[in-house]
Amino acid sequence: MKTLAELRAEKPAARPERSLTVCLAPHIVAEIQALTGELDSLPSAGSDDPDQAGPPKRAGQGAPPRAREIRERLAVLLAEMAEYEGELRVRSSEDGEWRRWVNEHPAREEKTPGHARDEEVAFGYCNADDLIDSLATYAHSWNAEQLADGDWPILAASIGGPDLKQIATAVVAMHESRLDFRNWRTGLSASLKMFSVSDSPAPTDVPPASSSDESPRSATSTTTPKTD
Repeated sequence: MKTLAELRAEKPAARPERSLTVCLAPHIVAEIQALTGELDSLPSAGSDDPDQAGPPKRAGQGAPPRAREIRERLAVLLAEMAEYEGELRVRSSEDGEWRRWVNEHPAREEKTPGHARDEEVAFGYCNADDLIDSLATYAHSWNAEQLADGDWPILAASIGGPDLKQIATAVVAMHESRLDFRNWRTGLSASLKMFSVSDSPAPTDVPPASSSDESPRSATSTTTPKTD
């Protein structure tokens, strides 16, 4: 645990940040949604004759040709979608600057247009629409590359409305919600230990050669690690 003297000697701490995964290809998302909806509406293999005798068909066997076409197209779209996904990191402003902005852009009153959106997106702290319009203030990097002036409008033009709302919500939470670091660190540490144990190769138990009549355990036998 660092002392005050050590903290004084260090550089000022960086401002809080949040990371979100964003897709910059809403047209691909729309096509995927349309195709999956169509796929769900197609009859499944053998659905026209549920009493048909014989062994069950393997997955995909007897599926309508359109179903195969859709699955092939979905595979292509998912690969394209991955190319447009990235990590957007937002960084908080100074607390005083945030407070002044919130005071200048208060949430709308009940029974007025936009009030429900302010509650949903901004938890009632501020005007959600104004915050979405001001996200350039907080957008810091894309895939770890710091944004330059003029980059945010390029990104925002390809980000769908629901994602913009999610980014705005993250900005509010970043300024207004406290993260319990002790519980968060403890829980994460416990998870890492659990995965470390489960991912480690199981030891091979091969006893030394012996003149005893007892058969040695197979070299392929393993010991299953105990996990809590």
